[in-house]
Amino acid sequence: LAAVLRNLDAQVGGTAAAAGLEVIVVLDGSTDGSIEAVRGLGLALPIEVVWQPNLGLAAARNAALAAAEGEIIWFLDDDLVPGAGLVLRHRAEHEHDPAHLLLGPCKPLPSTRASEEWVKWWDDHYAELERTGFVDRFDRFTVANVSGPTERFRSAGGFDPTFTGYGFEDYELGIRMLRDGVVVRFDPEAAAWHDHAESEAVAIARNRSIGRNMVRVATLHPETLKVLFPDRQPDWAMRRLHRLGC
Repeated sequence: LAAVLRNLDAQVGGTAAAAGLEVIVVLDGSTDGSIEAVRGLGLALPIEVVWQPNLGLAAARNAALAAAEGEIIWFLDDDLVPGAGLVLRHRAEHEHDPAHLLLGPCKPLPSTRASEEWVKWWDDHYAELERTGFVDRFDRFTVANVSGPTERFRSAGGFDPTFTGYGFEDYELGIRMLRDGVVVRFDPEAAAWHDHAESEAVAIARNRSIGRNMVRVATLHPETLKVLFPDRQPDWAMRRLHRLGC
């Protein structure tokens, strides 16, 4: 988190580009000294720290959405390395046409310790988005590095706070926003970098959470079944969901 904030400050802190810029850090139940660490950084950027009990990613992002005062909001995960000029690229995107969203890639660092399969999946994913230039499917929508009108997110209802744990809370929001006709443009140059390294225990816990939240998305939005369960017939998937008590 401190590295992300220092990077953002180095990009625009103390310059004219920082005018009207606010940084909101939401600490979701953190008791590890993060509040003191952020407040002790001494950066030029104005930083507001919001602390809440541990409620999950959706609730944390809703807290940021509630605290934001600017016309444009930019969500950025705290484990990313912002690419050079990333702040200005998001800001410039909305200067003349503020109605749409801008999604930038979160590319694997060249030095990442993640598997080759993981890196290839993301490379293929971003290559397809670059080909089309737009996000037209919910399973290509993420808020790890996305900006757009604050009111667009609020009018969509924000994130569903019943999604706890890890995964799919942004897919569920994407379903609603795309259904409402929100345009999401993809910019391959608005890049952040991600070093995906996690222990086996963390990976197992995340995959269990993803599975639970995938079921929740399918229950809330049955039209997503063919995407979420591409190798199964929808009737089979629905029977499984009912059997699980969903």
